[in-house]
Amino acid sequence: SSAMLFVNNTVDIINDLNSTNLMDRLLCGDVGFGKTEVAMRATFIIATTSSYLKIPQVAIIAPTTILCKQHYLRFCDRFQNLGLKVNDQIELLEVL
Repeated sequence: SSAMLFVNNTVDIINDLNSTNLMDRLLCGDVGFGKTEVAMRATFIIATTSSYLKIPQVAIIAPTTILCKQHYLRFCDRFQNLGLKVNDQIELLEVL
């Protein structure tokens, strides 16, 4: 079920973050499977855990400018009262 995949993906990413290895993970799935929520939870863990970088940074990449803007607005809404700074840097890359 999609709920079980959501839980498994979240646990896997938390385990990756607690590892000494660099994380190399691609999260993919159909619309409505919770990919953005998993990314938000991982972002929150990274941004609020002092054992990572002194100035933690997270980049979220999306395939369209519309989806980038939707994610930006969702992250701003979620993190607005938590003291986390959310920036949008939408850049169009030309594919040759």
